[in-house]
Amino acid sequence: MKQHVAADRVLGGADALSYGVRAALIFAAYYGSALLGVRLAFPHTDVTPFWPPSGIAVAALVLFGRRYWPALFLGEFALNLTTGLPIAVAGGLSIGNTLEYLLAASLLARAGFERPMHRVRDVAALALLAAVLSPFVAATIGTASLWAGGVVASADVRAVWRVYLVGDAVGILVFTPFILAWSKLPRSVPSRRRIVEAALVAAIVPACAALVFLGNFHHQYLIFPLAIAVASRFGQRGATATTLVVSVLAVVATIHGLGPFHGTIIERLTNLQLYLFAFGSTALGLAATTAALREAESAALKYAARVEESNRELEAFAYTIAHDLRAPLRAINGYSQAVVEDYGEALPADAKRSLARIASNAVAMGRLIDALLEFAHLGAKRIERTSLRPGSVAQQTFDRIRVGLPDGLAEIAIAETPQCQADPTLLGLVYQNLIDNALKFRRVRDGVTIDVGWVPAFEDSNLPVYYVRDNGIGFDMKYHDKIFGVFNRLHRETEYAGTGAGLAIVKRIVNRHGGTVWAQSEKDHGATFFFTLRAAAK
Repeated sequence: MKQHVAADRVLGGADALSYGVRAALIFAAYYGSALLGVRLAFPHTDVTPFWPPSGIAVAALVLFGRRYWPALFLGEFALNLTTGLPIAVAGGLSIGNTLEYLLAASLLARAGFERPMHRVRDVAALALLAAVLSPFVAATIGTASLWAGGVVASADVRAVWRVYLVGDAVGILVFTPFILAWSKLPRSVPSRRRIVEAALVAAIVPACAALVFLGNFHHQYLIFPLAIAVASRFGQRGATATTLVVSVLAVVATIHGLGPFHGTIIERLTNLQLYLFAFGSTALGLAATTAALREAESAALKYAARVEESNRELEAFAYTIAHDLRAPLRAINGYSQAVVEDYGEALPADAKRSLARIASNAVAMGRLIDALLEFAHLGAKRIERTSLRPGSVAQQTFDRIRVGLPDGLAEIAIAETPQCQADPTLLGLVYQNLIDNALKFRRVRDGVTIDVGWVPAFEDSNLPVYYVRDNGIGFDMKYHDKIFGVFNRLHRETEYAGTGAGLAIVKRIVNRHGGTVWAQSEKDHGATFFFTLRAAAK
């Protein structure tokens, strides 16, 4: 027991030491950046374009937890005392700023903010909740403290409040994402090409920013394409670094009367702050969008690989099952026939019927196995697309089918159809199964009438829609989804022969061509099967 208590004390002491060291570092970073922020004030004023400590503070609370707020409070309080403010005013400013940072960190946590900022929602949360909403607290409390302490005149309250608000907002938008993005370096070593690209960007970005803000080329919005390119190529690290470099050069130039922003101090400050906010939001948002697209593409590739692997496993399974089942089925069928041939005269009628049923079921099972193999084979067959007219394929298919049909059993009308990109063999299987379907499910009292054609694109597609219509028995539309499933049948085999795989094969072929298939029907009034295929290349 004593050993456990001693161990707990050691661990508690280690935690306290770690907290103290980290809090001291946060204090030093906050206080040092605050001194830098004061130095960035416009000459002969206390007006600063942005406040770096706000960005550092929010980043510290996000990274290490909100329990480090005392370090931020002490850093702000120490700075205010060194600038000669009364203790009450310094305390008010410190309370307001600390509450701002705590609110920003809390809102980000409630919004599910993730540090890599690879989602657009993370950038939106940082910009709207941390950089726009939270500074209202510090600006309001801080300005009220300055006014109550006689530091700010009543006539200047509105201007001071606005400068306070936007300065903190820009500081959070510029420095917080930079710290978060670079707080965890990549594990893999970048390639030589990547290093060269990064070196070029590190040279080009400051050069272009200097040309715009320190030179005579006052077209500040021409830097946006550069930020877009860097964000697209290097993600949030590139976007945040570019934003930081451009912001620092823009601030330095503006406070010395250089750059594209002119007018009074307030006008220059407002234009600068709005520009930096727009620049940072654009770069961060585009980097997040690019990251989201890359993740979606990676997920799609992984899903496609899993589907391909599943198809291979399904095909292998189907071949294995088919191979293992064929031998016993042949034996069952062969022995059944042998018994009938050898002992037929001695067998009672019931036994003969049972043996005939066994043989018939063995043959039906063989057909099911063949259908399963054909269905599985479609997933592995490579599609050889060519430009063709589906109507011509339908005509060739029907010409082969009607060779074995009684004269006058079926009439078919095939319209001229637009070209598409498809595998002629697989498209022939589509028409073969749809025509066989029409012949099979015909009404006994009528002949079979089949209409093959096309209709213009529906509202949700720009592709022509091909169809096969018959005058057969039709089906109830509540079974629409079921009929396209493999081995799903709406009728007993004694009523209509078949395996139930034909429409499943049609669906699989059409889907592999990037199209869709569906049906419309009414019981005893025929059925129409529609499908789309990729349009022919022009």
